[in-house]
Amino acid sequence: MLSTSSAAAAVLRSYGKDLVCHYTAPAAKRKAEESPSPVRSTWIPSAVATPDHLKVNPLGNQGLTQGSYPGVTSTLLLLNSTPDAAPWQDLWSHYLAQPRGIAELFHHQVHGIIRATGQFVDDITVRYFEGVHNWIPVIARKRFHDDLFRFHTFPSADFSVLLLCVCLITYDPRRCSSQYMDHKSLYLATKMLVAQAQGILPASINTVQAVFLLSIFEYAHGQAEAAYVSITSSARMGYALGFDSKKTSTGTSDTENAPTTCEQRNVWWGIVTYERVIIVEVTNLGQPLATIFLSLEDPLPSEREFMNNEDGIGDNGLRSNPPLSSFHLESVGCFGREAQSAYLLDRVIGAIRLDDLDVKQAELSGIDQELQSFLGVIMEQCHGRWGWYCGAVGIAIR
Repeated sequence: MLSTSSAAAAVLRSYGKDLVCHYTAPAAKRKAEESPSPVRSTWIPSAVATPDHLKVNPLGNQGLTQGSYPGVTSTLLLLNSTPDAAPWQDLWSHYLAQPRGIAELFHHQVHGIIRATGQFVDDITVRYFEGVHNWIPVIARKRFHDDLFRFHTFPSADFSVLLLCVCLITYDPRRCSSQYMDHKSLYLATKMLVAQAQGILPASINTVQAVFLLSIFEYAHGQAEAAYVSITSSARMGYALGFDSKKTSTGTSDTENAPTTCEQRNVWWGIVTYERVIIVEVTNLGQPLATIFLSLEDPLPSEREFMNNEDGIGDNGLRSNPPLSSFHLESVGCFGREAQSAYLLDRVIGAIRLDDLDVKQAELSGIDQELQSFLGVIMEQCHGRWGWYCGAVGIAIR
């Protein structure tokens, strides 16, 4: 049996050789496939006109979307989501010639992929801000919606990529009809488009957030090695934009809707926290971390209530947050508790790497007592509420 990569290569080679690709389907489904599809056929890049037998619709062929070749499906999906504005060899010159050409291209690609999942943008954003955002609030809700619902213009290209990562992390194929794509195909298409964006767009808070969400998805689906590569890439972009600094930076492509220091710092806290969570799952625990943990005097990240503030988040919001050292303060929220748990995990990682066994044992024994005391504070703080501090507890008991 061919692997995913070899199967994809075989299919793509056949395009250049003008070979016929036959995808058989059960007889019961064949009649339905002959009816006109609401989704246009995929055009294949070629120096000559595309033969009819190569115009494959990935949504109309059950064998491609639900088969054993998600690499092929994701490749065709990206092709299918590109508007038929020009041949492939002229595509980039066509869009680069327009002031907002790249933004338009990414907008069409992302929305084409989202349509292929059978979802609506409104549903995706609601699920995200009522789900993942509650525990990892790294996106300011007002700024996100201002970009999303901007009139008379396409959103920036980096925002379109962020929207696609939000779609990926909230997508549940079980809620959709079997005609839509599987999770693996959507993941591969998203990862390819993110890599494309990183190659041609300057770093911005949207790209940092997009790659961070990609790493969270990879970690949640058992791909620790890929997740670590993604989150370190996000960290490098964050360093380039100055997110590790206490000063305000302009990590955005849109000066009219710039992120606040509070949002930048929440993104940085997310990267620092989950880099520690992910690295303990990778094969080589001894590899260096990309980030340095913040000091005990630094303010904790803001909670989702402040990130959802419709009036925006002022830079003074950071000054009102308690410091990292506030382990016994009961007013610390769930994201702040996750940051504190990650601080203790960072110390455990540092202790494990010590060469002196006696020093290592003494350090780990002291951290163990701190962890038990910290978990007791969280248990008292929960007061029987389910789910709010599960992230912090999960990090602390690793």
